[in-house]
Amino acid sequence: MRKRILTVCGVLLLAVCLLFSACGNGPDYEKISTTAPPAGETQAQADATTTAPADTGNTFAFAAGIKMGMTISEVQKLIGQEVPVTEVDGRKSFSNDFSGIFLNYSTTKSVTFMFDPATEKLEQLQFRGNSETDGVMTADAILLFDVRYGDHGSFQSNYMNHIWFADGVYIVLSVIDDHNFAVTYTEKNYFEEIYPEELAAYKNAQ
Repeated sequence: MRKRILTVCGVLLLAVCLLFSACGNGPDYEKISTTAPPAGETQAQADATTTAPADTGNTFAFAAGIKMGMTISEVQKLIGQEVPVTEVDGRKSFSNDFSGIFLNYSTTKSVTFMFDPATEKLEQLQFRGNSETDGVMTADAILLFDVRYGDHGSFQSNYMNHIWFADGVYIVLSVIDDHNFAVTYTEKNYFEEIYPEELAAYKNAQ
């Protein structure tokens, strides 16, 4: 019981800290400070392996400055390496590991990037979270996103999806269970075309 009380207090304290940081003009995500890259390694390569998601200004950007609408070659150039591209459900996709504070703890995650098959432009990126590696239960992650992005809508499909909109992207946290969840960032136009029911659920909640 005492352990649960301490955990709840910790989450509330973290939420308050995020609330005050969200009131300023700074990014929702911050890069982890890095030392100079080793000899022969570019700064982009160093950033790609040592940064968490970053939100710059009013346009969402991932680590290393990756933004929606970039092509496969542009994204891989920022990562600093060529990653094999596969086709999944008719879309081009690849995954790469990134390290940083995605939610609460600093951790390393495999991030999947999904592109339009014709234009090869980035439409979505996704990563998994869980209480052990991220330091938050699924319910706590939803609370943190409410502080970060505002009120959310909810829609039940294969999973219970909680939906936010900020800086030109829709953010969806899909509940797998009490300890595991998936987070997907989706380009605005793509989301509104492909997910009309989720869009309606978000708008009805505002």
